[in-house]
Amino acid sequence: MRLIYGCLLWVVGTLVCAALGLSTGFCLVVLTGCVLLSFVLKNPQRGAALCCAILAAGMLRYALEPIGPDETDIATYNGTRNAIIEGLVCEEPDRRSTRFQLVLSVERVEIDGEWQSVSGYALLSAPIYPRFEYGDRLSISGSIEEPPEEGDFSYKDYLADRKIYSLISGDITLMKEQSSFYRWLLGIKQALRSTVERLLPDPESGLLVGILLGQDHTLPDYLQEAYRSTGLSHIIVISGFNISLIAQAMMMASSRLGKQLGLWVSLATILLFALFVGWSPPVTRAAIMGALTIIAQLSGRKSHTPTSLAAATLLMMLISPRILWNVSFQLSFAASAGLIFIEPAIANRLALQGNAFSTFRDLVLSTLVAQLMTLPIAWYHFGELSLIALPANILVLWAQPAILILGGCMTLLGMFWLPLGQLGAALVWPLLRYTNQVVEALATPSWSLITLPQASLWWILGIYALIGLFIWRRQRQPHDESTNSGLRLPNWVAMLGLTALALVAITSRLPDGSTHIYFFDVGQGDAALVVSPGGRTILIDGGADPALLAARIGETLPYWQRNIDCVLATHADGDHLTGLVPLAERYDIGLAIESPVMGETALVERWHEALEGRETPIVQAHRGQELEIGDSLHLSILHPSLTEARGDLDENRYSIVAQLDAGVSTLFTADIDMTAESILLAGCDTLDADILKVSHHGAGTASGEAFLDVVSPELAIISVGFDNRYGHPSQECLARLVEAGIDIRRTDLEGTIEIVIPSVESDTSSL
Repeated sequence: MRLIYGCLLWVVGTLVCAALGLSTGFCLVVLTGCVLLSFVLKNPQRGAALCCAILAAGMLRYALEPIGPDETDIATYNGTRNAIIEGLVCEEPDRRSTRFQLVLSVERVEIDGEWQSVSGYALLSAPIYPRFEYGDRLSISGSIEEPPEEGDFSYKDYLADRKIYSLISGDITLMKEQSSFYRWLLGIKQALRSTVERLLPDPESGLLVGILLGQDHTLPDYLQEAYRSTGLSHIIVISGFNISLIAQAMMMASSRLGKQLGLWVSLATILLFALFVGWSPPVTRAAIMGALTIIAQLSGRKSHTPTSLAAATLLMMLISPRILWNVSFQLSFAASAGLIFIEPAIANRLALQGNAFSTFRDLVLSTLVAQLMTLPIAWYHFGELSLIALPANILVLWAQPAILILGGCMTLLGMFWLPLGQLGAALVWPLLRYTNQVVEALATPSWSLITLPQASLWWILGIYALIGLFIWRRQRQPHDESTNSGLRLPNWVAMLGLTALALVAITSRLPDGSTHIYFFDVGQGDAALVVSPGGRTILIDGGADPALLAARIGETLPYWQRNIDCVLATHADGDHLTGLVPLAERYDIGLAIESPVMGETALVERWHEALEGRETPIVQAHRGQELEIGDSLHLSILHPSLTEARGDLDENRYSIVAQLDAGVSTLFTADIDMTAESILLAGCDTLDADILKVSHHGAGTASGEAFLDVVSPELAIISVGFDNRYGHPSQECLARLVEAGIDIRRTDLEGTIEIVIPSVESDTSSL
């Protein structure tokens, strides 16, 4: 208990110093005086002096923590437009939807031809390709800016908590790759992620990667938002729950080696796992608590969980006292405190002991307690309340231990031999699919997440005081253990429901004898998938967000299907090609057709490497090519011709134009402009189409009147991102479509658009 009280005093000292802005000298004088008094005074005054010394030590540690950049920091050059910055990637790259975020330890900077030695950290936004790794030494020619403050959220303060005070952007050059143990460890982590992605389709693979490896942004943005609005973001964050399961698994695996050796193996595993997934506040807290529990057993002492929590908090504040203001730390601490202090009290009061469905019951109770304890913090920081967080957690949390264990075994087996991993994937996929579908369904109602008025700090402290008082009074009241016999529900009921759900999910995506054309909502980009009556597939472009494309395909095709018969890369723009690169690494592609005007960029180079790595044949498109897909689909390449596509040409103008005949004719026009439309009108005998994929996301430079008159479609599909910075679709293009009497549908307003073309013909022939 002494350590718990000491931790509380340290926290109070930190808060006092932060509130009053005390100087280092003052705090040092107070600490010295308290220590000297403790030697002079006798009990109980000596105890009071020691308590004051601990409080003063907390004050001093906070006062010693530098706030803001010093004069040597790269931040002194914020606002510089033309500079050369050199530094080392010092953290694991953070992959977002269309970019990487790299934390750079800056070493020197060139301004006006003069090099200056600098220090500090900067955040660098880099394209997905070429990919940079931890330990790479980079040179950036560009600008240095101060992080912005937008509305209620201060990105500047958020980065300042990580000691980052500058943003860098510009052209990036790799100078040197620096090997290290951590780089090797991250390489293993990437190999594990690649294995998961080969065994499972998205978005289920993204969910499992988040659960197993703790990597952020592995889910597409729409699903990430659904997890947030349902209060389930903690599922894809490594926490004490994951670490305790790993420790128990290692103890069981090493039990034959003896208790002592098993404990040492578990301790090493916990620390290595924390290093592996990253030292985020929840991981650090859980790792310290787990390590202290094992150390206590090694020394023959009984562990005390509240003391372990206090020790973890104190150690983390010694390293960085400002972590007390970190929202992730606050949520993790509050949830842990609730599970330690409140859950046992409620369980004892309600006599929840020894019932047949105890595992499910414990999960429900722990969910309720964790949600209750973190709700005030979430209200204070985010001003939001999820009305369905409690039922959402109850519905999905029971499946997470099985996902963690089965998913981990599946991944390890898959690295050893892929077919073995595929057996495990068949077991874990229904659980992952169930979790995602529940989250999406519960996040759909507009009332699932409501905005609350801003709460003051005193209101939040008052709420926690009332919670504590309520629990204290409940503990003091006598109770009758016979009043609650517990919830009893056979396990086979849950398994039967899960099996039924898996069967529905699988059979709903089997070929149904019709042709389906999906114009995917991939933001500001193009991606369309054609599925023939017999299940043959052709993909035209892939958008700019690989995770989003993978999720759309994973939600559309049967979960076991890991092949696409043909992929068309209409041109090399990032909003068409970027999503195809990871797809080529994960799916077996029968044939890749690309524009003859691809250029030589890092993205194109990576695209070709991915295809060559899977031995996928590559064909350059040209007018006159014909492609048969089964018995019912016919694809014709209308543009460009070989004589036109030579030399340094406009990639948009000479992107692939293809016409699909599946009983209903569909014209895919990529990003061509009116000049290319004139070439098509002059060189093609017929351009009639029932459906037109409007070129260049509805830009004003395309879909001219003459072109629309000849094509004369009944339906126009515009693939475009919501509220994009280009202003697409343009009013000029929309006006021309309306004047021509064409029905318009847009992915930014409707999401993914599916066209179903009934067919009674069989479709069993090969490509």
